Amino acid sequence: MALPPIVGSYQPLLELASGGMASVYAVRLVGAHGFERIVVMKRVHPHLVNNREFREMFLDEARLSSLIRHPNIVPVIDVAEQSGELFLIMEYVESVSLAQLQRTLHGERIEPRLVSRIVCDVLHGLHAAHETLNLRGQPMNIIHRDVSPQNIVVGVDGTSRLIDFGIAKASSRLTPTTNGVLKGKFGYMAPEQIKQQNLDRRVDIFAAGVVLHEALTGGRLFASGNEADALLGILLREIPDPSSTVPGLPTELDGVVRRALERDRDARFATAGDFAEALEVAFPPASPRDVAALVERVCAEVLGQRRSLLQAAFNHPTLPPPVTPAPPIEVEVDIREEPAPADRAPRRRLIAGISAFAAVSLGVIGVSFLGEHQRPATLPSSEPVPAVSAEPPASSDSASVPPEPSASPPIPAPSTAPRPVSHGKPAPRPPPPRPTSDIHKSNPYLNQGP
Repeated sequence: MALPPIVGSYQPLLELASGGMASVYAVRLVGAHGFERIVVMKRVHPHLVNNREFREMFLDEARLSSLIRHPNIVPVIDVAEQSGELFLIMEYVESVSLAQLQRTLHGERIEPRLVSRIVCDVLHGLHAAHETLNLRGQPMNIIHRDVSPQNIVVGVDGTSRLIDFGIAKASSRLTPTTNGVLKGKFGYMAPEQIKQQNLDRRVDIFAAGVVLHEALTGGRLFASGNEADALLGILLREIPDPSSTVPGLPTELDGVVRRALERDRDARFATAGDFAEALEVAFPPASPRDVAALVERVCAEVLGQRRSLLQAAFNHPTLPPPVTPAPPIEVEVDIREEPAPADRAPRRRLIAGISAFAAVSLGVIGVSFLGEHQRPATLPSSEPVPAVSAEPPASSDSASVPPEPSASPPIPAPSTAPRPVSHGKPAPRPPPPRPTSDIHKSNPYLNQGP
């Protein structure tokens, strides 16, 4: 399958694996000033891109994994989107899956102390997932529901990690659990999961018990030619102790495996932490350094080929150049930059024109309103004007009577000073004001003497 296109700062280099829902790629993360590192990109298969259920499952995996902070969990560190596709970005761990490690051994069993180290790592990560709180401090009630050798990676650093929370059950999932649909691998399902009962964290403890049994014995516990036989074996078949298959195993290990695989979940370990503590007591685990030596010895060829392919992809001359995002400070400067004065002039003229038009319109409306509701009364002229009174007229002759003084606006009282007698001549007009330029003559304060 062709590599996906460059997504933001993520440049795909190599396909690592492909499953029923998605493919996983090693990609190069490119940053500023020459920063780069390898991360993992998970991409939904193209024919599932428009499937709403798978899209929401993808988002659920990102949300749940990003909240679990533990060295034995591979977290999702970013979600990218391009052209309608979603991409999950995860930490890159140079590792092989436990299933691949077991296949490469070709029937050779892993030493019990190494098995104890691998399974204890997984149980510690599982316990952290079960105890995860959301950002508000509320329990997430996460149940992985797919603990299996395919979802356990054993790193070259000797640390084992749990991956793939794609079908995990939680109290805040976008996709609710569908009744009548079994999710998970049939050989690792708990009896209550098969019976469609309410599930809790003890489902994962049963699955981890199956992983422990198979790693100790080197064979499948509930393997069968078809899925129905595997489910019947989980519900009805007697489960043998590991020591009955591998002589020399301590009986203390049998007791731990037997309790983890109890069909009555109330008889199982209550938590994955309790399971890990009992396993460490029954068979003390090896150091991570010993596990790393096993991985390098058994999977040296696989790891070497992968390293060579990654190096070749880094140096491949035909790869499209990565897209480096602009530094955030440049974005802020562009956003906050004020427009040039030449650009503000048209805007100011437009605002001034709108304001003037609004002022004129309001003035016209105000004058019209006053003219309609507060029209002043006219003074009597040489011809009589009929008056309109709220009282009925006294007689028919009153129609020609000039309006009463009360009908006109109130007139201030006349001054008591005597009026000059004109003797038929008009009163002289006052002299016109002097020019304003003659400051000393028009300003009395400036013409005062000493």
